[in-house]
Amino acid sequence: EDHSQSHSDLVMENLAKEIKANQGWISFEDFFDFVMYKPGLGYYSAGANKLGSSGDFTTSPEISRLFGKTVSNQVKAILNNFEFPSIIEIGAGSGKLAYDIIKSLINSKVDFDKYYILEVSADFKERQVQELSKLPDKVIDKVVWLDSILEAPIDGIVIGNEVIDALPFKRFKIIDNKVHEIGVRIKNGQLTESTKVAGKTLVEEVRLIEKALNREFEQNYTSEIRLNIGQWLKGISSMLKSGAILFIDYGYSRQEYYAADRKNGSMICHYRNTAHENPFLNLGVQDISASVEFTLLAEKALEEQLEV
Repeated sequence: EDHSQSHSDLVMENLAKEIKANQGWISFEDFFDFVMYKPGLGYYSAGANKLGSSGDFTTSPEISRLFGKTVSNQVKAILNNFEFPSIIEIGAGSGKLAYDIIKSLINSKVDFDKYYILEVSADFKERQVQELSKLPDKVIDKVVWLDSILEAPIDGIVIGNEVIDALPFKRFKIIDNKVHEIGVRIKNGQLTESTKVAGKTLVEEVRLIEKALNREFEQNYTSEIRLNIGQWLKGISSMLKSGAILFIDYGYSRQEYYAADRKNGSMICHYRNTAHENPFLNLGVQDISASVEFTLLAEKALEEQLEV
């Protein structure tokens, strides 16, 4: 408990400097990037037990081996098209999914060249190394950890299980028919939500959503948008010469994502398997995420000449 508190205090101290350096206001997206990914401070880059019953959230591979088996069937179907196929998993969590997939490939005598894991969390990487050390030696040699995009693209499959919901997002709010961006200030030593009239890009994107939905957002309507998802997907798809990308995540179509009754968006925080909606608690030691808008993901995929 005390370790978590002292870590949060350290994150707060550094975050306060960051906010001060930016005229006292940073966007929620920058706040998210800081508390989730800042080296040595962020949730994903500092040590904390994140998965399973003692952790903050539980993902499908933690619950049952069936998930890995199901995904493996898809993986095999793709790999069978190639002579020297590889697999890339983005953000492999505890390594259980990787283990299940590799085990299943061995049992089915499906050969593969490499199993790459693109991982930003040192903490998770340690656990993956431990989990995968149960594999036979000649197979362990095929597992390669990456800390950035793979230069030479592969034939095969890219897998991202609950990765996109952990990518940074902007939050917006409609006030008097104008698009405002939600950000973070410090007031009396406390982090507090604070809005500013949104910049051009965000306004344009929100108006495009309204146009697609054929309705105007109501007063105080609040939601999220990942403006950088196209850039991110471009990087991910650049690692694939031929094959498929499989994303598994929580999310909705645009119609549902921005439904009138979802007026507070879908941001959610997890701390020790308890869900709540306050991103300013447990800084750097709790998970923050938002559902995926699949329509946007599909549109960006089509722009990258991918088939959906």
